[in-house]
Amino acid sequence: ALRNLEDMILRDRNHSSIVLWGVRINESKDNHEFYAKTNELARRLDPYRQTGGVRCHIRSELLEDVYTFNDFTYDGKGTMYISEPARVLPKYKKRAPYLITEHTGHMFPTKRFDQEERLVEHALRHAHVLDNAMGNSRVAGCIGWCAFDYHTHKDFGSGDRICYHGAADAFRIPKYAGFFYGSQVSPSERLVLEPASIFAKGERNASHLLPIYIFTNCDAVDVYRSESFIARFFPDKAHFANLPHPPIVIDDLIGSLIETEAWPQRDFRLFRKLAGKAMALGENGFDIWDKLRMALFMRRQKLGIQDIEELVLRYGMNWGASDEKIRLVGILDGKEVVERSFGADSAAKRLSIEPDALWLKSLEEEEWPSTRIVVKALDQYDNIAPFLFEPYSIDIKGPARLIGPAQRSLISGVSAFWISGKAKKGKVSIAVACPRFDEQAVAELDIELE
Repeated sequence: ALRNLEDMILRDRNHSSIVLWGVRINESKDNHEFYAKTNELARRLDPYRQTGGVRCHIRSELLEDVYTFNDFTYDGKGTMYISEPARVLPKYKKRAPYLITEHTGHMFPTKRFDQEERLVEHALRHAHVLDNAMGNSRVAGCIGWCAFDYHTHKDFGSGDRICYHGAADAFRIPKYAGFFYGSQVSPSERLVLEPASIFAKGERNASHLLPIYIFTNCDAVDVYRSESFIARFFPDKAHFANLPHPPIVIDDLIGSLIETEAWPQRDFRLFRKLAGKAMALGENGFDIWDKLRMALFMRRQKLGIQDIEELVLRYGMNWGASDEKIRLVGILDGKEVVERSFGADSAAKRLSIEPDALWLKSLEEEEWPSTRIVVKALDQYDNIAPFLFEPYSIDIKGPARLIGPAQRSLISGVSAFWISGKAKKGKVSIAVACPRFDEQAVAELDIELE
């Protein structure tokens, strides 16, 4: 273990991105003599960086500079998203620097092909933990477990020897949790507008449509349904007060659509509120006051239960509408800056491929410069078709080799593969074909040599 630690520090200490050395065996018990040696070794080889060591138990002996702790406190219940550092740190080190090194992970494994509600909950758990950590001045940082799904052994994972703990899948393609992390970037770097929904009318339990979380770094989002303006929605700072860019919550898909009815404004507002609650929770989500307000509204408008159900289906669920499109428009500094469209009538229409790099450079003949190629099945709105699990084939022409098999399958409408150069200069053509689609998807990149 000491030799491994020495090799790691000597190999990597020239990298400016490293801020701390992990000098404990992952989640191991305290061992004063051994960990005194690992700390001494790290400080001797690199006196400029702090040491830490990943723990999974509280009140551990602190020989390192930073108390690093895997905090899996949150189990989906209540609002205790992280442990208070004072409860975790040893009593003699209450003011020690404190870093959360893991959270969420195995507490809520989520596959990209899980039902939408689980994918949303997975993203919200990451959002709540990060928000609470950012609001606690005693927490120096918070690292989620983990970035990507990964292979594991028979005693862990989901029975297929894969841990589905990632904010993205094993191909580095984001799940909704990945969209959340991506939305925290400054809009000056790139604009993000990613809804945590496919806007299908029966994907969620009991056909609930709401709420819909939008992960974005815009100031607001305008929602249009069948090209009718619904409302402008703003970041949810009440529940995510510490994030740079809180999620935006859509809790109304009716908006002005209901105003064809001959009601006073107060009844429009009341119906939108109660219909939104019904579309999120069902009638069992109504408290006694909701039921009383609904009863008084029905009496004023001379409506029965069947009338209310028909109104919700017509205006809320939009059943039978010829135009199914929902359009989201991101607003930044008062201007429309990004737009996405979705629809319950989504159907896979085409295949796309996106190379991470359009050129590869090889310095030595034995080197293998490589890049990832992302494959997506897209619908008529250019969104991923998440229920496509069809095979596809890969054909490469030019000075490059495919890493892995040429026959693969889409997983929830996406996949990826890697290619490497052959230390020869030239143009590479990559074609991907799927029996479902008439046309191949083609991309080109250049191999350069130095």
